[in-house]
Amino acid sequence: MATFSFNTTGSITYLPSNLSASQAVTWSITESNPGTSYFTLETFPNSDGQYSSSSPKNTSGSFTYNSGITNVVYDDYKMSAVVKQGGGELYFIPAVPITGSDLRVRGVGGKPSFNALLDRWPNAAAAYSLRRLNSYYDGPAVRVRRSIDDQETDINFTGTSLDITALESFCSGGDGYVKTWYDQSGNGNHASQTVAANQPTIVTGSVTVVENGKPALSFNGVNNVFDVDITNISQPISSIAVSRIDYLNGDASHYIYDNENRMILGHFGGATDNFAIYSQTILDSSVTINSNQNSLFAVHNSTNSIISVNAIISSGDSGTNGITQNFKIGDRWNITATRARLKGSLSELVLWNSNQSSNRPGIESDINSHYKIY
Repeated sequence: MATFSFNTTGSITYLPSNLSASQAVTWSITESNPGTSYFTLETFPNSDGQYSSSSPKNTSGSFTYNSGITNVVYDDYKMSAVVKQGGGELYFIPAVPITGSDLRVRGVGGKPSFNALLDRWPNAAAAYSLRRLNSYYDGPAVRVRRSIDDQETDINFTGTSLDITALESFCSGGDGYVKTWYDQSGNGNHASQTVAANQPTIVTGSVTVVENGKPALSFNGVNNVFDVDITNISQPISSIAVSRIDYLNGDASHYIYDNENRMILGHFGGATDNFAIYSQTILDSSVTINSNQNSLFAVHNSTNSIISVNAIISSGDSGTNGITQNFKIGDRWNITATRARLKGSLSELVLWNSNQSSNRPGIESDINSHYKIY
C-alpha cells in the first residue's frame, strides 16, 4: 500500500504515481492550524479545469478514514473531507486506473471564513454564480470579452465575491460580455457562447451590471443564450435561480430548457405571470411575479414536483422526465420566437441530480441572505 503525506496548508499537488484499479493508497493528512481544514481529490486533467472525455472518472472508488477526518463526500469526479486539527489518515481504493497527472490533491489550511452554498448542500450537477458557491473551487467565475478590442480574460473571485475591480479595469472605456460562465460544481459543465453577438452583458459603459447591489448578467431577450452540454441527468432534479425578468403580461422566458422540450426552470406567460416547470405538463407557481429580482426553487419529481418562489411553495404533477441533456440557458430549444428568450437578469443557477426538498428552507435562506430579495 502506497502512503503519501499531505499538509492542508500546502499547495495543490498531483498524485506522484499512477494507480491500478483496486490498488489501495493512504493519505496521511496534517492539519496544524486551529479549527478544521478541507482536503480534496479532484480530477482536473486540463489546466482550465475541464474534464477530458477520454479520461476515466478518477475519484470513483471507496474511502475509509479515521477519527481525524470527517464528512467525506464523493462522487465520480471529486472527494472532499473535513480534516480536524492534528490531521488523520484517509484510505482510498480506486475503482478504475488513475493517471497521476489527472488527479489533483489540494487542501485549504484553516477553516474558511465562509460556509458556501455547495459546502452545505454539495454534489451539484452544475453550478453557475457571480458569487463563490464552493469553498473548494479556486477557478474563475466568468470569461469576459470587452467591446473595445474583443480581447478576453477570466475574472476570478476575491473572497466570496466577484472581483469587480478587475472586471471594470479590464472593460474600462466600454462594455463587457460573458463568453463562458464557469461551472463551480467541479463537473466541468461550463455554460458557453462563442458567438459574440449572443453573449450576455456584464459591464455597460465601464460599470458592472447589478441587481440589488450584486453583480448580474443581463439578457436582452433577442439573442443572448448559453449552451451547456450535460448528460445522464434524470428525475429527481432540483434547481435554483436568482433572476429578474422584463417579459410580463403573457410572454415567456426560460432559464433552463433541454433538447427534449422540457422546461427545467422558466417563466410561463399566460393569463397571469407565474414561474413554472414543464415536462409533459406544466406546474405553475401560485405566485404572480413582478419585475423585481426573484428567488426560484424547483424539484422535478413526477407527481411530487414542487416549485417555490421567494419561499412560497406550489406542488403538483409536472409529468415524467427522462434523461436530460444539452441545455439552453436563456432560451427554449429550437424555438425562434423572441417570446421564448430571457429578457432580464440572471445572477445564479444551480442544478442537483437529487431531491433537495428537505433542504429547501436552508437553500432559500442562503440565497436570500446574500441577495436580499424578500
